[in-house]
Amino acid sequence: MGRAYILKDRCHNYTGGIMCWTCYDRCPLRGHAIVLEGGLTPAITTACTGCGVCEYVCPIKAVKTVPEDAPVPASALPTLKTGGA
Repeated sequence: MGRAYILKDRCHNYTGGIMCWTCYDRCPLRGHAIVLEGGLTPAITTACTGCGVCEYVCPIKAVKTVPEDAPVPASALPTLKTGGA
C-alpha cells in the first residue's frame, strides 16, 4: 500500500518537548510498524504497510502516509529496519 513517515519539524516529540505516543498507541502493528526508539520517541519501520491510521489519529498531522513509490516527504525521519534495528 505505502509507508508512513513522521515529520520531524511537526511532531511534538521533536518540537515542543511534549511526549506524544498517539501514533504508536493506535497503530494496528504497534511494536512492529511503529516502535518507540530508545523507549521514548516513535519511529516508523519497514514493517509499515501505510494503512494511514497513524496519520488519521495524529493530533497535529505530523505523520504523512504516501504510496510506496512516492518520494520521501521533506523533514521525514528515517525509516528503521523491521524490528527497530
